[in-house]
Amino acid sequence: MSLFAGNTNRPPLLRVMTLAAILLTCVAGPGQRQLQAQPAPQEDRPRLVLNVQGPHGRTRAVGFSRDSQRIYTAGFSKVVDIWDVGWNKAANLPGPVAATPVRTLRWEVARGNRGVINVMAISPTREQIAVGGFSARGSNGDIILFDTDRAEVETSLPIDRDNQTALPGHRQAVTSLDYSPDGNRIVSVSFDGEIWVWTAPPQPGAAWTPQLIRQAQGSLFDRQPAIFLDNNTIVAAERVNVNVDTQWRLVLYNVQGQQLGALPQIHDIRVSALTRSLDGTTWFSASGRDHNNAASTSTIFIWTGPGQQQPRVLRSSNREPSSLSPGPGGLLAVSNFLAPVPDSRQQGIVELYDVAGGQMIDQVALSQQEHCLSCQISPDGSRLIAHGDDQLELFVFDLLDANGQLLPQPLTGVPPVRLRGRGRDVFHVAFAVPAQGEQVPRIGIGQSANGQIDRVLSPAEGTLLPPAETDRFIVPTAFSDDWTVEFNTADIENGTQNVTFRHPQRGASTIVLNVPRQGTYRGVHCFIPDAQGRAFAVALGTDTQNGVFVYQLPLGRPAQLLRYFRDHSGAVTSVGASADGRYLVSGAKDQTVKIWSLAGLAPYDQQVPERIGWGADFTIENGQVVARNVLKPGIAFARRLRDGDAIAQLAVADANGTARMLDQAADIHAALRSLPLFETVTLFIRHAGAPDGLDTVPVVPGWEPLLTLFADEVDEWALFTPEGYYDASIAEGAELFGWQINRGRSFTPRFERAENLQNEFEKPDVIREVLRLGSVIDALTALTLPVPDVPSDALAEKIRTVPEIKITDPVQSANFGAGDDVTVQARIVLPEGKQVADLDIRAHQSGRSLGDPDNIEVNGRNVVVQWTTQPVDALGSFSVTAQEKERSVQNSPQQIDTVKVRGTPDPKAEEEGELHIIAIASETYEAKGLKPLKYTIDDVEDVVDRFAGPGNGARWKRAPGYDQILRNEQVTEEAVRAAIEAIQKRASSPHDVLLFYMSGHGTVVDGEFYYLPVSIRDGNDPDDIRNNGIPWTTVCAALKNVQCRVVWMLDACHSGAVVGRELSKAQLRNARNPNQFVLAATGATAAAFEDASYKVEPDDEGHGLFTFYVLKGLDGEADAASRANSNNVTEFFELATYVTTKVFVESGREQRPVATPTNRPAPRTDETTIELLRVPGAK
Repeated sequence: MSLFAGNTNRPPLLRVMTLAAILLTCVAGPGQRQLQAQPAPQEDRPRLVLNVQGPHGRTRAVGFSRDSQRIYTAGFSKVVDIWDVGWNKAANLPGPVAATPVRTLRWEVARGNRGVINVMAISPTREQIAVGGFSARGSNGDIILFDTDRAEVETSLPIDRDNQTALPGHRQAVTSLDYSPDGNRIVSVSFDGEIWVWTAPPQPGAAWTPQLIRQAQGSLFDRQPAIFLDNNTIVAAERVNVNVDTQWRLVLYNVQGQQLGALPQIHDIRVSALTRSLDGTTWFSASGRDHNNAASTSTIFIWTGPGQQQPRVLRSSNREPSSLSPGPGGLLAVSNFLAPVPDSRQQGIVELYDVAGGQMIDQVALSQQEHCLSCQISPDGSRLIAHGDDQLELFVFDLLDANGQLLPQPLTGVPPVRLRGRGRDVFHVAFAVPAQGEQVPRIGIGQSANGQIDRVLSPAEGTLLPPAETDRFIVPTAFSDDWTVEFNTADIENGTQNVTFRHPQRGASTIVLNVPRQGTYRGVHCFIPDAQGRAFAVALGTDTQNGVFVYQLPLGRPAQLLRYFRDHSGAVTSVGASADGRYLVSGAKDQTVKIWSLAGLAPYDQQVPERIGWGADFTIENGQVVARNVLKPGIAFARRLRDGDAIAQLAVADANGTARMLDQAADIHAALRSLPLFETVTLFIRHAGAPDGLDTVPVVPGWEPLLTLFADEVDEWALFTPEGYYDASIAEGAELFGWQINRGRSFTPRFERAENLQNEFEKPDVIREVLRLGSVIDALTALTLPVPDVPSDALAEKIRTVPEIKITDPVQSANFGAGDDVTVQARIVLPEGKQVADLDIRAHQSGRSLGDPDNIEVNGRNVVVQWTTQPVDALGSFSVTAQEKERSVQNSPQQIDTVKVRGTPDPKAEEEGELHIIAIASETYEAKGLKPLKYTIDDVEDVVDRFAGPGNGARWKRAPGYDQILRNEQVTEEAVRAAIEAIQKRASSPHDVLLFYMSGHGTVVDGEFYYLPVSIRDGNDPDDIRNNGIPWTTVCAALKNVQCRVVWMLDACHSGAVVGRELSKAQLRNARNPNQFVLAATGATAAAFEDASYKVEPDDEGHGLFTFYVLKGLDGEADAASRANSNNVTEFFELATYVTTKVFVESGREQRPVATPTNRPAPRTDETTIELLRVPGAK
């Protein structure tokens, strides 16, 4: 059944989104601002956003770059993702088509739907795209132009607005965009039918000129497209009768806004799609269909000029097009809304037509629950992209064969390339039944369609693992006390839905949901217990507005809305309450899990109705409204209200959308008590102790989550608070999210990955205490950590200590030939008080150091750094990093920027590379607190023998180069440095590989990892460790200067799970350079996993568990276990997957090795893997 079924004659998703577009504009203050050529950037508070390189919400728009090499996708993820598809085929490399996410374009975002991208247009003449949708700033419809070469916001349309009128530009969300054929104009349409044309300036950097073409008309309607027929003529959808939504016509305008006439062909229900062919000779339109009438059909019309009165019909069917895309050779691709098929299901189908012959060439179903809203044929006609949102996938079809001829069945004859983001859908969430004495709740997550819990997050232990056999979970009806929830289909025309709470003895009560503001309820709910474990409230999850609404059950009075939880950007799919009634958990189609505070939740109190909803009492004291009893987890506290603060003024919109300013205490007090919790208000706060000036705070009183969890497809995860504190998986968890700071609609937002500030905000103990105590403030207090008065301000201050890096060359569309010089140039903005000399600035190409810069230019805090190199890979990954010198990444603010561009590698050069090895092993420990080890020397000797032993020459992928094993007393910092320096001199080719294998004891002191040689006297003495241990920072810094790729295999032994986890983070994150390969053991003592039974060869004395499976993997078992790529060659990803799986199972879940980069399912290939060894006996 469709998630969007409803009684309406338009596609239900779009009708709901139409109503959801009515967002109130926050009042910025009195006065009128003159329009400027370029307003100054204004930084907003940091906002947590995901960084997952691919859709984590419904897709609304797809497209190709002008050269057909990259695809752009946008929608509910609130970003534009850029992918390079087929780069390996362009370089004639073997294997299936590879697809790699190469850039993410960001615009301003806010909570809820604000920042959702509805539509995208691609310039035909420059590396530029335009996007439009729900503005982050109220209900306005901003249009953003991106420079896709440099991944920057170029400008906004309009560049600035009048505060009172919001003009020029759209005042509702944008739903249609199109470039003129010469790329110098854009036509845009918003939900209210208003049309604007924007003309590019003659000189870059100036403002685009706006021209109003058509005023807003009729009711809000999402399908009112407009396109250019030529550089000066527009055709637009328009109602025949402004008061009737079911009959439409096409009207011609010139770019000055003069109506040129209307075409006679009537389009029933709506004009669902409108497009122009690449050569401009043909254009197409499609009518809608009544989805409640099985006999209703939709028609695609073919037009051959603006003066044509009667079009030709391509087809009429029960499928209504959502988009049309012409291609070279007379092709037309059609994506369709969900439509019924003979077996009573619905499908979103993509069709491909031969326009001249009027025949369908092929068709394919891509979804059964979600509409397919967009498709596009590449400009060269070689590929077609579409999407299927049931699993949030993108589909790329090859249309041509090797000879450039159209395939006979291009959509069904050859499997498409299927692309996804890093995340997985969340179908089910639930708190685990607590174990005896458990203070920090565990959360079960179901990420498969069967709804079963398949992962359990333990914040106390910092693990995400499959459930144990003894785990039990709290079902949504656990506390129902015989209450049930009934609901009818939403009345889309009136924007309401009835939901009834019913009890066999206590009767029933019906609430009416405001569908545009609250969304549609689809049966997702759970019951919330009181102190006696009986239901007193119910939480409803909705879609379109993606909220969780907590209602009091009708215990002797009508049901009341108690609290609103607001942060998801996808339909809520599951909710659950904790056993003690302190927390609520929710999962959603945005692939996140959120934990909410139920602090202060109680039956409705008419005396202080705002207490439960706002998390504060509002009283009138001395003629002003004062906040009292402010709850720390509540939205009032989050928006800077503290006990004793006064609300001097309040701005709210009336029923007509007109802003009203309230300044009388009684009016303000009444508004705070009566306004729905999902309405926007602006508070003007006079903080206690600061009588001068007012703090202007726009707010929707929906509570923020205490914690948000994101887990990806390979179980990398991050758990974070709105204030920025987080815990994350060891390998790549800190890459999965970050902080975005909006700077104004015309400026590229600043984005900081969480790992850039892990020294300040990766605090597993804070996360544990948040769930034990109920708020971040209480957690910080309990841990005696600094407690900021305004956490968002403290976070912003820390972000300002991080240097900003932007790679300006090479640009995204670059494509280098063999032997070409590649200029790598980066623009760096230093933090206040920092000098270039304070930073370690490096550049790498796919993990290979580019050495010292060719040039550094310094102008105050602005620095330009430049290197020169040559392309090495078919898709080169160029990275520039900066961090404080002689400090680990965990103890230093850091920054990285990366761009991936095509190159032409020399196919023979890879074969000329050498393999170098440094191996260190320590066994004979006599120090206090360090047990002697048995097999570490055997471990490294056997690994080195696989790569460099004379009997294994037939297995080598690279000839042996420099190798050195350091054993026991030979292991010193000086000896390790000398070995690295020797390799720096020997490694002359970028195709060389260095294997660094380490085995022995290690520990963490002051956040720094130290390898412990046998010269250590006391393994528990920090001073002895600092003086005699080998600092990992030193080793990593030296190896990052090696001009070849590095493979690290790290088996550092330790004791204690928490120490082990922090040790693993310290060693792995410092070893990982951009695109370097790391495989590391984690999680247990060496003594527990060294055994004489771990023998690979009969004469082995034994091995550690980690090395035992490394050896077995190198000997062929890893390649054999790789069903996707079993080719008689052991590759890094194969080995990493094999070792991590085997060790985890064999150790009884106590030791779980980690690897980075993580192995992504094909075809999402981020880096070219490293081939290590041939399988024994393979030819």
